[in-house]
Amino acid sequence: DIGRAAKMLWNFDVRYNEFVNQDTLPLPAFNWAFPVNNTDTIQTYTISLTAYGPLGSCPSSMSRTVKVRPEINAAFTASNTIGCSPLPVTFQNLSTGHIGPNSYFWEFGDQTQSFLINPDHVYDNYGLSDSIYTVRLIATSPLACSDTAESMITVHPYVNGSLALDTAFSCSPMLTELKVSNSVGVDTFKWEIDYAGTVSNFQ
Repeated sequence: DIGRAAKMLWNFDVRYNEFVNQDTLPLPAFNWAFPVNNTDTIQTYTISLTAYGPLGSCPSSMSRTVKVRPEINAAFTASNTIGCSPLPVTFQNLSTGHIGPNSYFWEFGDQTQSFLINPDHVYDNYGLSDSIYTVRLIATSPLACSDTAESMITVHPYVNGSLALDTAFSCSPMLTELKVSNSVGVDTFKWEIDYAGTVSNFQ
C-alpha cells in the first residue's frame, strides 16, 4: 500500500544494487528506460521494489523480471533518388543489429516488393508530371523485433522524341515539314541540322 509506506526504494537491476527513491519519481506510474541491447541475446533484468515503514521498519519486497530483446536499426541508401523514367535504382542495405539474411522486406512504392538484401529496381513514369515513390525497408529480427526505414524517389516523366518528315526525297529547291507531334513527355526540342557541311543549332 503506497499510502502506508514511509519510504520505497526501486532497484532496476539487482546485479548492481543501484537504488532509486520513489520520492524522486512520479506517481502512480512512470516510465523507465533500460540500457540498449546491442548484443545478439536477450538481456534479463530483475526489478525489485522495497517498501519501509516508519524509521525503516517492516521492510517488504517484491520483484519482477524484464527481458529486453536485441535492438535492430533499419537503414539503406539509394543510388538514385531523382531522375528520368525509366530510372534504375540500386538499394544498399545498411541495417544493423541482430538480423538474419532472410529478415528484409522492401516496398518500392509502386505496388512491387522484394525480399533481397540489396535489391535493384527500375521506376517508370508514363504520366505528364513527376511521380514520387516512398520506399520502405522493414527489417525483422529472429526474436520478432522490427524497424522501418523510408526514402523518397522522384521520377520525371518518360521522354521519347519522335521525328517524321513529310518528304525525304525530292527535287531542288526542296521544302519538307518536320513533325514532332508524336513525341512523349518532351518539354523542349533542340534541333541540329547539317546542311552541306554547315551545322545549325536552334530550339
